[in-house]
Amino acid sequence: MKNVEIQQDLLKIKNTEAEQTEEQECSIVFTVGILGQKWNIHIISELLDGTLSFTELKNRLIDITYDQISSRVLTDKLHKLTEMGIIYKEQRDDHRAFYNLTEMGLDFKVVFSVLKAWGITHGGVKQKLCKNYTCIHNAVKHMDFEQLKDLVD
Repeated sequence: MKNVEIQQDLLKIKNTEAEQTEEQECSIVFTVGILGQKWNIHIISELLDGTLSFTELKNRLIDITYDQISSRVLTDKLHKLTEMGIIYKEQRDDHRAFYNLTEMGLDFKVVFSVLKAWGITHGGVKQKLCKNYTCIHNAVKHMDFEQLKDLVD
């Protein structure tokens, strides 16, 4: 049953269903749909630091969110992100799983930099302060929002 649900989710995300809605055809909605799913933005941002084992990733997620993630939920999220081509899984000889970002996954660093610039510009002083060292905010460089606006005008 789970495999069927995962396949259905992927079909929706990849816009390969015959009956597509206008929302599914939008590249912005597609991207926000990936990042908006609980845990995904944190999983991707933690993997910007490089390869992590399942246990390391789980512990980091608990540290940055102050929330518990079950092994089952994390496994499901990692499986979906792997099938989308955002991360890849490396099974080592000791049977431990390690995860890293693919080239497509690394491209989220640019997305996060733009989101960071927007948040700093429009979020006020509190948005600029990160309490946690491993916050996604600290993983990407600051980009000047006014310069970014010039690029898209």
